[in-house]
Amino acid sequence: MPQLSVSVQGEVPEEEVKRILEIIVQLYEKSPFKAPEAVEVVVVDTISRRERMMREEEKKLGVKASEDYPVTHEAWLGKPRIVACVESLAKLAPVIAKASILVAAAHSVLHGSQEYYRYRLSPEAVRRGREKGWDTEHLERFLYLVASGIKNLAVAKLLVRCGFIPEHINLALDQLSIEESEKSLWQFVEGNNIARALYLASLLKNILFAYPSIPYAPYLATRIQEITAHLSPSAAWQLRSLGMELAQTFPGDSKSFFIPAFERAWSKLVEGNIV
Repeated sequence: MPQLSVSVQGEVPEEEVKRILEIIVQLYEKSPFKAPEAVEVVVVDTISRRERMMREEEKKLGVKASEDYPVTHEAWLGKPRIVACVESLAKLAPVIAKASILVAAAHSVLHGSQEYYRYRLSPEAVRRGREKGWDTEHLERFLYLVASGIKNLAVAKLLVRCGFIPEHINLALDQLSIEESEKSLWQFVEGNNIARALYLASLLKNILFAYPSIPYAPYLATRIQEITAHLSPSAAWQLRSLGMELAQTFPGDSKSFFIPAFERAWSKLVEGNIV
């Protein structure tokens, strides 16, 4: 069991802090993998306070702050850190709130060091990209989206393996949604090779997260079809087949799979290979 270093920012009831810690510990107790030696847990009362904290850290560390989720995980300083926002969690259904905490705890087990947050393109990938008009910034963004999807897949597999299947299914269903504005964007990016590939890669993260529970909840596969129904038939097939291929061939370690997954995503979403 890791040593938990807990800090509270703002006015948070003691029982709420205890509840969050209990869920984190549940994951550590059931995980078949070695937990990190130490984990920092920050519990923040309001969304505005959390946003201020993240902006300050982004400026100080020179890295992009974690995405705007109720509970986040990062390891930029070499030690896993979980940040939970009580106000954000209160807006969620209890099972989804619990799942969000479990996801962050799983990330701390699987991705608790800096190496899982630094992505490097090979010279060959850069050369290939330039031949198709991609600059380094867009290539790095594509790699980031694919790597994020792989980490999501690893976390989902761990949740299922630990028996948190209802929590995973509910969170996966919640994430497998798409706004009308996002659907409308497709018609503007479809004709641009770079924008098209980045758009499809952005959908990959939630698709990969859902795959491990499809045997227990086949309607997740239906939901994947629904959130890709606005795409052209070829694009929808490329994306769904890529998700299935990555889910089936994932070796277990995220970092070792970042580049192979990038290559497969490049082949399907950029080169247009559907085999």
